[in-house]
Amino acid sequence: MTRKAMKLVEKKHRIFRKHKDVSHPAYVKASKMASSEVKRAKYNFESKLARNIKTDVKSFYAYFRQKSCSRPRVGPLKDGTRQVVSEACHMVEIFNDFFSSVFTKEDCTSLPHVVDMPCETGVLNEVVINESDVLTRLQKLRHDKAPGTDDLYPRF
Repeated sequence: MTRKAMKLVEKKHRIFRKHKDVSHPAYVKASKMASSEVKRAKYNFESKLARNIKTDVKSFYAYFRQKSCSRPRVGPLKDGTRQVVSEACHMVEIFNDFFSSVFTKEDCTSLPHVVDMPCETGVLNEVVINESDVLTRLQKLRHDKAPGTDDLYPRF
């Protein structure tokens, strides 16, 4: 919220404390002004996020996650006897049974014998790195990502 919107909301609160009546003309006027300014500030903020989405993806998705109302939840589930299960430990058991049934158990007794294949050179003698290869890799770095193990940001 902008500073102007905050001031108008504070003014609305002061007028309410003074008159203690939401139908008082001064409060109605202050409320309309605060409401319109808050809406304008929100519109401007969201427009700015939309304009800068190519360069500032994290801010957009942070705002989007904050505004989303749904929270992912699991359950209740039906077990093998078609009874509804809502307790967490029983739902875990149902998922465990299902996912363990998906994977197959292979017969380890009839595995083929692996023959050691000798390496022709045995040693990596040289590594060729061109300046153009390094430049193309640096240009492909995404600027909105966190630094790597070298603590250098991609904007570097």
